[in-house]
Amino acid sequence: MRRFLGIFLLLGLGACSLEPFEKDEARLGYDYFPLEGGRYWEYTVVRTQYRIDKTIAQDTFQVRWQLEDTLLWTEEVKQMELVSYSLSSSGAWQEDSLWIAERRPNQLILTRGTISTIVLAFPPQTGLQWNGYALQSAQEQLFEVTNSENIFQYDTLTYTPVLEVLQRNYTDNVTGEDDYREIFQKGVGLVYSEKNKTIYCSQEDCRGQQIIEFGERLHYILTAHGKEE
Repeated sequence: MRRFLGIFLLLGLGACSLEPFEKDEARLGYDYFPLEGGRYWEYTVVRTQYRIDKTIAQDTFQVRWQLEDTLLWTEEVKQMELVSYSLSSSGAWQEDSLWIAERRPNQLILTRGTISTIVLAFPPQTGLQWNGYALQSAQEQLFEVTNSENIFQYDTLTYTPVLEVLQRNYTDNVTGEDDYREIFQKGVGLVYSEKNKTIYCSQEDCRGQQIIEFGERLHYILTAHGKEE
């Protein structure tokens, strides 16, 4: 009887010490980019190009990201294919590129071709910084969480709670701007990104007036998301 009681006590203690996996993922911030097969995100992309001939071209198109095949799934490393699709004129999604989404205990890495970027660090909190290009041969680039557990609004849309990651933040009233930020919503993933890279006119008659000579603005706005079974 004493033997069986000991077994029951051990089992009971083990059960009490186990924390639900989903709760642990939320605590670490993994649910700011849920890594699950069948997850998809659809975006409206607005691209504005400032050309050297002083013309401005703007186009709007649709893209879809979907997590598909699992490449590696261990306790330490989880790796899946992230397929990018574009919407054709016929209304069909066509595959245009393949990424790898990889989650390690303290970071989320997106790889396209041979270029890997650490887009998130875990657990995220306001002020957290890391070298987003640590896995590249490029110069160090500090990413920073500038807003966590807050609200983000775009047009008529409201997202909460969100996490804002600033990848680049350079603005000079004379030379131009180079900034890139991404907004992640808890339980959803990337809901908005804004990438601006422009060069201002440097001639005597326009210097310092922030007149864009050439460059590009690129905005991604989430329009739909879910999980296919």
